Amino acid sequence: MANFSLKSGPARARARFSVALALGLFAIVAGCQQDAQGPRPGGTRLTPGGSGGTPSAGSGDRSTNEGGSGDLIPVPTAGTGDELPCNTWTALCARHYDEVVYPTTHAAMANASPPWDYPAQRFSLYRQLQDGIRALMLEVHDFEGELVLCLGDCSEGHVPFASALAEVSLYLAENPREVVTLLVSNGAPAEDLAAALQASDLTNWLHFQAAGESWPTLGRMIDEGQRLVVFATGATGASDGVLSFEEFFASTRDDYGAADELDCELPRGSADKPLMLVNHFVSEMSSVAGSGGGAGGEASGGGGNGESASVLHALPDVAAIINENPFLIRRLRGCVATNARTPTFVAVDFYDVGALLPATQELDELIPPTGQ
Repeated sequence: MANFSLKSGPARARARFSVALALGLFAIVAGCQQDAQGPRPGGTRLTPGGSGGTPSAGSGDRSTNEGGSGDLIPVPTAGTGDELPCNTWTALCARHYDEVVYPTTHAAMANASPPWDYPAQRFSLYRQLQDGIRALMLEVHDFEGELVLCLGDCSEGHVPFASALAEVSLYLAENPREVVTLLVSNGAPAEDLAAALQASDLTNWLHFQAAGESWPTLGRMIDEGQRLVVFATGATGASDGVLSFEEFFASTRDDYGAADELDCELPRGSADKPLMLVNHFVSEMSSVAGSGGGAGGEASGGGGNGESASVLHALPDVAAIINENPFLIRRLRGCVATNARTPTFVAVDFYDVGALLPATQELDELIPPTGQ
């Protein structure tokens, strides 16, 4: 089964070496930028109220602080006069779905709340969406007869898929001007995913998209109430609103074991696919005693009857480096140059540290208005 989950096996020593190397490079580059630009106000740690600054209320424009791309702040959530925003910015209303850059959380369900032993995020799905994340990467498994979200080995943590969908449903209900995407690494039949969406009352919000057809604008999707897009690996066709990840996506590797491995090649999916996913995270492989339920996804080998299983864990110390600018934005600019296109989704671990929102905002600025 095809999937876009992490599959890597670097040793911890290699990961630590990568951290040290990246720290040195980051300090040098950041020091030069600081000297050239002077002190920068605020910071880049994302919080619900902003990222190192306060947005101009109701301006409807993307605001910046002084000091360059690292200080772009989350945009206002209201427009000017009769203008209403789409995904927090009025200019995005005229953009087609595939002309927008969506900040994305990898392993979004594996947050710091129990029962996760090795989280990849710190906040709930609902909080992630509140903070400006617009795409959630989820890993679904059939575990003991129930659809659950796991990070490889379900014994290390799992939550009911239904509870995650309830958080998404609540956010959509409370935020009628927002479009949300789910990227599902699927270890269950596609029809089971569709049934779960139906049971969660999300199907009324689903957008159906035929491969090869032009995407609607965000404004049109919002006006028509089709504000949820769901892609799943292994889904054939677009029945019941579950779209095939393989039909729509080209993506970078998702098995990076060190910061210096992050590249811009698109080995998964052909270059002519309409959507592009840049995976911007690093993990390490660990062996744990398996207890079943670790089929597919981010676990390999064993996983049942007490056998040893290899499970990937996110590295917060690495994320604290690679999520920051200039590291992040330089890689993304390089991917734009390498592929002659702008990424549609940028996925990270620990989104609350670093400059994911500022970087994706900057990429949005690079996309010319529709029709140009």
